[in-house]
Amino acid sequence: MKNKLAVFTFILICNGLGAQKITLEEATRRALDHRQELKAQALEIRIAAAQNDRLRAGWLPQLSAVADLRWNTQLQTNILPIGEFGIPGIPAGTTQEVAFGTHFNNLLGIQADQKIYDGHRKIDRALNDADLKSEQNQLALTEIDIRYAVAEAYYGVLFQREKTNLAEQTLSREQVNLETGQTRFKDGTLLKNDLDRLSLDLSNAELHLRKARQNLALSLDHLRYLIRADSGAAPEPSDDLAALMAARTVEPDSLAQARPEIRSEEIKLHINELNQKKERARLLPTVSAYANYSLLQLSNDFNPFAAGSWFPYNYIGVRAEVPIYDGKQAKLAAADYALRSQINRLNLEKLKADIRYELQSARNTLEQARLDLEVSRKNITLARQIFETDVFRFQQGVLLQNDLKNTGLSLQTAENNYLAAVYNWLVADLGYRKAAGRM
Repeated sequence: MKNKLAVFTFILICNGLGAQKITLEEATRRALDHRQELKAQALEIRIAAAQNDRLRAGWLPQLSAVADLRWNTQLQTNILPIGEFGIPGIPAGTTQEVAFGTHFNNLLGIQADQKIYDGHRKIDRALNDADLKSEQNQLALTEIDIRYAVAEAYYGVLFQREKTNLAEQTLSREQVNLETGQTRFKDGTLLKNDLDRLSLDLSNAELHLRKARQNLALSLDHLRYLIRADSGAAPEPSDDLAALMAARTVEPDSLAQARPEIRSEEIKLHINELNQKKERARLLPTVSAYANYSLLQLSNDFNPFAAGSWFPYNYIGVRAEVPIYDGKQAKLAAADYALRSQINRLNLEKLKADIRYELQSARNTLEQARLDLEVSRKNITLARQIFETDVFRFQQGVLLQNDLKNTGLSLQTAENNYLAAVYNWLVADLGYRKAAGRM
């Protein structure tokens, strides 16, 4: 067992020599630079930002060209009431079948259209701007979630690393106790059963250390996944829990009006209000100008280059379209958006109440974590003093092995409680900062 543990320790040391040490800020920055969802959201922002460009492009002159080569294989027949013309010798009611036109009608033309007025334009621009703000706000929400996840994973690695250190210290103590027990057994002052208990305690300590190292490796893998570390890189945290805790300061309670969740609901409200205005504007007129220049060839033979067979014509005009009645569709749609706006206002009030409660709850959790930390700090100091005294008494032969084991278990419990208290305080502080909108 000792040989296997030594080999495993050697592997960890070799891996650590090639590891890149990073701080929490560096880990967060690496995650923000490499996470695919952030890159995808940045593209969504670019798409939203381009919508106004598309809207402006719609107001540029629209030009189109047309070429129509037509072969009338059979001209349309028309009936003329020639008897109604009063032509001498032709009875009334006489008709004549005639076919007007030429066999070839070729057309070349160019059409220009220009918008002059559209009541939706201003609202459409405002909607595009709101969509852009919504995508930007979604990016902020995603960044906050990533910052929180990376920090939590970073703390988790430090926690598991400290637990590994405690497991190593426990193993070292059990080795000393076993060596002392072996000496006393040779001297005849310790029973074989007690010596076996010391060996069992050492074996359990080795198992505990191996599990701690496995948990540390899993925590490192999770952190490296979150920051999208390259397969060849092996970054490891350079901080420690105590230093991070000392660097943190608790700000006073305040409702963070800048929380992206609130901003998101405000944007939804604004979009629904704009859509309501847009529906009401559907009955406004649209005005556009147009112009056309065309060349028409009329010929019984297909000869597009024949002189005198092309006849130009052109025109300009202004077109106004005024909706008169749309079956109350605009009115009903506007009423729908009005109801959606009311829902947004109610959601906004609920969200603000939830955030106030979340902030107070996070503050209470942080305060409780602080009190637990103070108690656990006192307990670990006392446990270490008692353990040092009992080790000396055991070495002098005035303390039973079972009593020393109980003292060791008490020290181990105090150490784990203190470590958990530090970790819980940091996580509670992280939750408080997120609730306060300070991530």
